[in-house]
Amino acid sequence: MNTSAIDYLRREWQILCTDLSANPNIADALFADLCGCYAEPHRYYHNLAHIAAVWQQLLSYYKQLEQANAVRWAILYHDAIYDTTRSDNEAESSRYAQQCLAQLGGNKTLQARVEALILATQTHTAAPADGDMAYFLDADLAILGSPPAEYAIYSRAIRQEYSCVVDEWYVMGRMKVLQQLSDQTDLYKTPDFSLRYDAQARQNIANEIAQWHI
Repeated sequence: MNTSAIDYLRREWQILCTDLSANPNIADALFADLCGCYAEPHRYYHNLAHIAAVWQQLLSYYKQLEQANAVRWAILYHDAIYDTTRSDNEAESSRYAQQCLAQLGGNKTLQARVEALILATQTHTAAPADGDMAYFLDADLAILGSPPAEYAIYSRAIRQEYSCVVDEWYVMGRMKVLQQLSDQTDLYKTPDFSLRYDAQARQNIANEIAQWHI
């Protein structure tokens, strides 16, 4: 596990828990449990390094968000449950987040907002007026617009996470996902992320599609 990511996120976790006046012992236990989720051996991409990367993507935008702490909690928990053989990871992650937030002192409004943010990662669509959700989803997909070498590492990591799937079936599923992304007119929902990442993301996706066609 990436110790720098753990240390970074632990500091941010403690700030969030202080805002909720959470019991320190409960907070420490839940953070350890969350880290355990992201340390599962099948996670080559959806791990704490990914969570830290999404968090850092939004550092310049938190002051623009209406409910910045809700977005932070959603980042922390959005991939907490990740089983490549199931299709309900987002729902399970949101339930887990609600349970943990309840123990930390988060009210129902916060829990509901975090739930909505996490569930949105299933389709990566946001209501036009929901700026917080748009920024959250864009940060989650920022990896698509990374330099080609970094994107290649990401692509290989995703394949490793699906190592139990034979090549033929993996390629079919991956191509479907990539094509759906490519077909979106608003791959990134905010002007900031669109300007920074859209062109490179589309090129990366096209290159990977071409790779699987070979």
